[in-house]
Amino acid sequence: MHSKLALHLVECIVAVFVIYEPFGNVPILLTLTGHMNKAARNSVILRSSITALITMLLFAVSGQLIFEFFQITLGAFRIAGGILLFIISLSMLYGERSKSRLTEAEANDASAKDDPAITPLGIPMMSGPGTIATVIGLMDQSRGWDQKGLVLISIVVVVFAGWIIYRLATALMHKLGPSGLKILTRLMGLILAVIAVQFVINGAHDALPQILARP
Repeated sequence: MHSKLALHLVECIVAVFVIYEPFGNVPILLTLTGHMNKAARNSVILRSSITALITMLLFAVSGQLIFEFFQITLGAFRIAGGILLFIISLSMLYGERSKSRLTEAEANDASAKDDPAITPLGIPMMSGPGTIATVIGLMDQSRGWDQKGLVLISIVVVVFAGWIIYRLATALMHKLGPSGLKILTRLMGLILAVIAVQFVINGAHDALPQILARP
């Protein structure tokens, strides 16, 4: 693989993995599936991961159509997506749960259900607004279908990695403990904050000529 394409793939995997945030989701996953046996929990993890994968791929592929339908410019989306990601990153940095992913009411409601795989685990915990904004932004930043294809590959890789992490959730909780998971979440929050700022910078660069051209 060409070095530039390889670097692009790594950048996409890091960006998607950070916002996918599997380590930060482990405590909620265990809470929602705490009453299940191992086989039932693994079934929920598989179906929720498939739900997240389909959702992310769908928005990644159809993002341009959404732009055209709503007459949204790339610069405007990058700025809005960057602001959203920055807000989520602040929640991660301060060890709080982002309200754009899963509210307390949704978590309580899901706990009362027998099967939380589709919602709230698949949507919005795994594939929430921030994740969707990230994959659409990466697709629009990519040049040519060789780079766009790598974005789709990165989505598959991240969801697969998340599936493995979720299956090892109980062991991870015992090994790392709540403090260890919080440290990982905050480190990913810092990376996400940098990615968010870059989204805004790129968006401002795209939108500036349009703004200056107006009378």
